[in-house]
Amino acid sequence: MATLRSSGIVARVAAGSSVSAMVAALVAATTTSVLTGYLVQLAQDKTLTDAARVLDHEIQAASMARTLQEIVRDELSEVEQTGVTFAIYAGASSSVVAGLGGVPRVAFSSCSTFSELRACAVRGQHGVTIVAASAHRDLTLWLALAAAGAAAVAGLGAWFASRPVAKWLVRVDDALDQAERFAADAAHELRTPLTTLRGELDLLAEDESLPAHASADVGRARAKVIELQTLVERLLILAMPDQSSWTASELVSLHEVIEDAIQELSDEDAKRVTVRASNDDATMRCDSALLRTLVLNALSNALKFGTSVSVSVTADDAELVLHVDDDGPGVPVAERESLFEPFVRGTDRERARKPGHGLGLAIVSRIARRHGGSAMFADVPSGARPAIRLARTEAVIERGNHKNV
Repeated sequence: MATLRSSGIVARVAAGSSVSAMVAALVAATTTSVLTGYLVQLAQDKTLTDAARVLDHEIQAASMARTLQEIVRDELSEVEQTGVTFAIYAGASSSVVAGLGGVPRVAFSSCSTFSELRACAVRGQHGVTIVAASAHRDLTLWLALAAAGAAAVAGLGAWFASRPVAKWLVRVDDALDQAERFAADAAHELRTPLTTLRGELDLLAEDESLPAHASADVGRARAKVIELQTLVERLLILAMPDQSSWTASELVSLHEVIEDAIQELSDEDAKRVTVRASNDDATMRCDSALLRTLVLNALSNALKFGTSVSVSVTADDAELVLHVDDDGPGVPVAERESLFEPFVRGTDRERARKPGHGLGLAIVSRIARRHGGSAMFADVPSGARPAIRLARTEAVIERGNHKNV
């Protein structure tokens, strides 16, 4: 299946590149062809007009003894190699008074095409019209064939050139998928031993016969295991494949999720959180476990940097917005977007001193996007205010399930 998938991707990339190159080459070649044809015609018209003017000058400079036919005949012999012919018309007459009868009459100061002949005319002395003409070849077909050929060559070149690149991209994508699966599998494998270890440490911590120093050591080890468990759970969420199956069919109230999350905090932390009451309907369809994780991570991040935290929810028909305000040092505008990336902790000293792995806000953003929403920092006079948007309609949730997170 992986081979079929890879070959299909390579074929689509190659076909897309080929079509794009052909279209670009065709547009460029067609534009060049049209411009070339126009410039060729301008050059021919200038040559014919100049030839007619030279003949007019010869007529004016000729002696009275020479007839008009002789002057035209002499000029024709001089320009024989260029393929230019002449005809002179008197007044409004359509009869040729000198030159070749096969040269059609053209209004002076203009040029026209007659079948395979291009003719240009100038006004001569005594009201005559001097017409110069030469063979005219329609280059449209040849230029069109040249454009088609250029497009075909460009398409074939793009087809063969893009296939190695597409194969490389597929290999990179497969490697990333494999790394993601490995991270998820490793986190799953770590869950059981960490849970067992924590259980053993919990039992040891309850043993009153332990010496004080041993009990303190057990307490520190238990704290480290809890920290590892938290890290593993966070990595599991970040390692979820983009197209993993999950349920968004539970109808829950975001207010209730917030209350449950606060109850999971320590008594000291829970006292620092204030929930601003709202009469807005905050029900939504979601994965309640993921939503609780989102709220817990948002609260933990705010409690880490602020002494007090305020939580509020606003709602409309399309989405809910969760605000988690703290009175901490705030977030520089330049870092607001990057802090939602995994393992990014900011550059200021106060943030750097706080314990953590830079995963809390990344988890908040990821879960929000899985629910068709987003996470960003809002502008506030002081402190920090993550604004977490969550889609509440099933149609938007379904779209969110297919976004890259």
